[in-house]
Amino acid sequence: MNAALDWAGRDPAVMKLVRRQFLRLEHAIEDVIAAGRRAGEVSTGHSAGVAARTFLSTYYGLRVLGKVGDRDLLLDVVEGSLAAL
Repeated sequence: MNAALDWAGRDPAVMKLVRRQFLRLEHAIEDVIAAGRRAGEVSTGHSAGVAARTFLSTYYGLRVLGKVGDRDLLLDVVEGSLAAL
């Protein structure tokens, strides 16, 4: 995450590595969401890809918000995100 924020915008090689890692994680989460849908445990409101990107964006946002130290804010974000699944 720090490399993504600090270097990806300035170094094409780092950008490529960061993007590849983000896509790997996105696809892994997409697979888990798709499996959850097949099992009837996850809603089908959006595509698994959109749900995976939303989940990851929430995760990355929580990492930043966690530095603020407001537990109630973090819990609200988590609850809202899980409800969207």
